[in-house]
Amino acid sequence: MKRESIFLLCTCLSFTPLMSLNVAQKARGTTEAVRAASTTTGTTTTTTNSTGPRGTGTIDTKISGSHVASTTYAASTAGKSIKLTEAVAFSGTSGSAINVTESNVTIDLDGRTISYGGASSGIHGITVAPGVKNTTIKNGTISGFTGSGIYAVGTSGSKIQNLTIKNILITNCSNGMTLDYIVYADIRDCINYANTTSSGAIHGIKLANSLCATVTSCTANYNTTLSGSAYGFYFSANQNCFLTDCEGSLNSGTAETSGFYITGCSAHNRIHNCRSYANICSAASCNGFLIESCSKLFIEESSSTYNQPGSGNYSYGFKLASSSQIIVEGNTADRNTYGFYDNENGGSFTNIFTSNTARQNSTSDYLRPNGVALNSLQISAKFLRQGHAISPLDNISIRTP
Repeated sequence: MKRESIFLLCTCLSFTPLMSLNVAQKARGTTEAVRAASTTTGTTTTTTNSTGPRGTGTIDTKISGSHVASTTYAASTAGKSIKLTEAVAFSGTSGSAINVTESNVTIDLDGRTISYGGASSGIHGITVAPGVKNTTIKNGTISGFTGSGIYAVGTSGSKIQNLTIKNILITNCSNGMTLDYIVYADIRDCINYANTTSSGAIHGIKLANSLCATVTSCTANYNTTLSGSAYGFYFSANQNCFLTDCEGSLNSGTAETSGFYITGCSAHNRIHNCRSYANICSAASCNGFLIESCSKLFIEESSSTYNQPGSGNYSYGFKLASSSQIIVEGNTADRNTYGFYDNENGGSFTNIFTSNTARQNSTSDYLRPNGVALNSLQISAKFLRQGHAISPLDNISIRTP
């Protein structure tokens, strides 16, 4: 293995604890550094400190509702810590309520809500500019925006680095989180719920073109489009990313809809202990987990139940499309049209299915192209325990007697 590859792997594996340590150190440093008196002007309270991270001054700002009424608040000072003192109702006609353009910025909603009640399209809650490093967004609700609740989009030449989003509820927006070209991210304990759009695709959390990101204990449920595809989680062209303990359920669209849509991903992405159920598509197929044009992906200990397609279409618990070197292990697919479906191209199959359980999927529990069944042991439900005991490496197909 090349030295650069070893370094990248080690860096990715150590990212989350290091980020937590850095945030904690920064918080302690900020507390210790506060020495100057506070001055209050209008609705903004500013405290200026003589020292701060990386040798810069630290400005801690408390924002009330009228301060961000119609004009985007620009977090444009490096090392700034921003806290809401009351709910913010943004009414601007462009941009976002808060725009982060400098590095080392923390936005603490402090349990409060940023909302939008205007009619202009494409208005985001919080945006993070390309090239920004060390941004934290935490502890509150973002509601009613006609763009994304959080929009952090870098470029191939100017990626966003070290992004932390935690304890955020995004609801009633056109999309939840849109994250693109991120290097190192920690997204955890977030809820993307009941976001809605009248046309086009919708997603709860979209992560694309990113490296070494973890999404932990997040939900993306009840996201609905009246004309297009609906996705709870949309992962595209990521590398070394980890999705764990998440749920994408009850999302609804008119085109192909998925609780989890993973496409174009390579280089050791992993899905662990995730759940998808009752996603609905009125006019096309519907999937719990759709894995498309991917390689080197590990899916384990996840479940997909009762996804509902449009008339004349099919639902899939786990559908692999044009993907290779995928390991599917220890998962459950229950009451879909197809439980586990793999249409891997070519005569030799590289995708591995082992120790999965499929129950009462209406057409087939396990299927590859041309009606080729995956290796499985079919048993009656009452013999499930014995089936696993005598054949621990087989996939189990449970049918009623």
